[in-house]
Amino acid sequence: MATQLVSSGSSPSFSSLVVNPMPIYGSISIQGLSPNMNDRWFIKENLCQPDVMGGLPLHFFAVYDGHGSYHVSSLCEDLMHTFVAEELMHIQNVSRGGNDGSGVNTSSLAQCTHQQGWEDLIQRALKNSFERMDQAALGNCSCDRASNICRCRSFVYNISGSTANVAILSLHHIMIANCGISRAVLCRGGKAFPLSQDHKVILF
Repeated sequence: MATQLVSSGSSPSFSSLVVNPMPIYGSISIQGLSPNMNDRWFIKENLCQPDVMGGLPLHFFAVYDGHGSYHVSSLCEDLMHTFVAEELMHIQNVSRGGNDGSGVNTSSLAQCTHQQGWEDLIQRALKNSFERMDQAALGNCSCDRASNICRCRSFVYNISGSTANVAILSLHHIMIANCGISRAVLCRGGKAFPLSQDHKVILF
């Protein structure tokens, strides 16, 4: 999993009351010659409003390119945004002080948020989200049952996988996290700028 942050040049305002409106967007899915549509996408307006981003709403966009079947991409469609929201809000809860459940006192995290950089906190939350999604894909099927008790054809599930390209929009930033070969691209002034790096298998 890799993360990339694109800035408008302004730092997040931790006291701003400006609302982050949902941008105008469009989407399209093309099945092509495949017998099944294995790809999924998901958009969630106002995913969450973590303190680390000034309490402003964050908007969630994701593309999941299923490989082998739609099992894992469907699971990503169902769960990834939930994991991301939980991890981002966990930063918020921890930053308010106390214990994060691991026995470590985190009361100083709020003061360290600005010093350490909010980017590191966001990247940590996204990394945790992708790791949780990976574990869910290994242990569950898209029918929402554990893979060892579901009735889906096991050989289909065993060869199934998915890329994941997640974009989170704040008032001043675009945060990208990706796994696999799905690519995020920013178009500006008629030019395309890649926002993510493809992950490709290296054979030794």
